[in-house]
Amino acid sequence: MRIRTRTHTHTVLDFEGIELELAFEPHCNDDILVEHVGDKAIVVAYLVLNLDAGDSPIEDGTANGDIYTRAELRNHIDTDDSSMVHSALGVDHNGLFNDERKITVNGQKAPIRSHAIDEFMRDEGGKDLARDCVEAGFCGDDVDLDDEDLYVKCFDDIWSAMNNDGFKEIETHTIMKRLFMENWREVAGPYVVPISYFSERGSTTVSPTTWDGDPDDLPDGVWVADEDAMKNLGPANATDFETRRDTYVGAVLKEYSSWASGYVYGCVSQIFAKGEDGSWEEKDQPDSCWGFIGYD
Repeated sequence: MRIRTRTHTHTVLDFEGIELELAFEPHCNDDILVEHVGDKAIVVAYLVLNLDAGDSPIEDGTANGDIYTRAELRNHIDTDDSSMVHSALGVDHNGLFNDERKITVNGQKAPIRSHAIDEFMRDEGGKDLARDCVEAGFCGDDVDLDDEDLYVKCFDDIWSAMNNDGFKEIETHTIMKRLFMENWREVAGPYVVPISYFSERGSTTVSPTTWDGDPDDLPDGVWVADEDAMKNLGPANATDFETRRDTYVGAVLKEYSSWASGYVYGCVSQIFAKGEDGSWEEKDQPDSCWGFIGYD
């Protein structure tokens, strides 16, 4: 145990008609433990609200990972730049998905935009667009309009054409958004967990949440595993990985919520000795240990 010097209170505990002056204000009178030790000593132990709890348990490098929240929550919870949320989820600051992030579709791993163009070009509308791009001169002169793989050979040219007036950009964007929503977990990786944040009347709750991958409706933030947390969680291809990850993150965020809500305590013990005149006086300094998080 370590001794911490604080401003003493004048809280007096009445125990069997004996008045004992406590060094700190107990958090809850119902949790004060008082015991006689023989006839000449009384031991008192109690919890004290630790108002100078110090740094967040997320930031002390103990395999608790990192929490990042969006900009509008910064006045409520300590956070890094909200760009970390966007980066972790694979979206930009405008809520648009990163179409260069790779996903696996039909066994093929490629950028989202590649899969979207591939899907779009396989229907008649896409084939018509490829021909329109060729006829408009986007794909050069030496191109066979009847080539079934026309869109593959002219991929970059067609992609550029889709961003020009008069071409069907909207169809591919819709496909890309759907592909992103279906595959955002692969984009973000297994060690990123969306979180929700709620604060009311000084109580803060941060917990894992579900997200459907909609870049227009981001979660409140993300939990991202640090190197030590990754080691604790083990390989992501393990059959029980998701269960272990969710349990792990739930425990970390519960501790963080307790800290953010101020549920941090110290445990104090005092010994009172009976003098020759029959009065009871504190013996030595209080013994204390601080930094307990949560009140379970």
